[in-house]
Amino acid sequence: MASIRPALVLQNLVMNVVDLDRSVEFYENVTHLRETVRDAGVAILAGPEPGSSMLYLRQAGSHAMRTGADFVGVRSVTWEVPSFAELDRVEHVLRARDAFRDRHFVEDDPDLAFVISHDPDRLPLGFVASRSGAKASPASMHKVSGYVYSIDA
Repeated sequence: MASIRPALVLQNLVMNVVDLDRSVEFYENVTHLRETVRDAGVAILAGPEPGSSMLYLRQAGSHAMRTGADFVGVRSVTWEVPSFAELDRVEHVLRARDAFRDRHFVEDDPDLAFVISHDPDRLPLGFVASRSGAKASPASMHKVSGYVYSIDA
């Protein structure tokens, strides 16, 4: 019998940003990740738990461009949040920053709601939560990510 291998877990994501300080402040407020390292145009944000995901923000050059849906690189980011209360908090922070776009329930899964927004550099972001606290299924996350990916922030 073949053994089942555990899926790999995404540990970090590297993003180029136009304004490093602005992006650090945005992601700290929205995600509760905290800046752990700052060095030569790079900031690393991470959660307090060992092994938590890390977000690497890199100051882009002065001629940085974001070139539409077919560019190579990160096109959108979707975060799973632990509760509807936390989703409400995220929505509140995004609205205060004029970064909120929409809130929806996942089609065919009324237990899941998601918020669509963008970061300071207009990268589309999604935040999804389960009313019951259950983890979202891959099929449901695919629906959310597809919606987030398709928006023009």
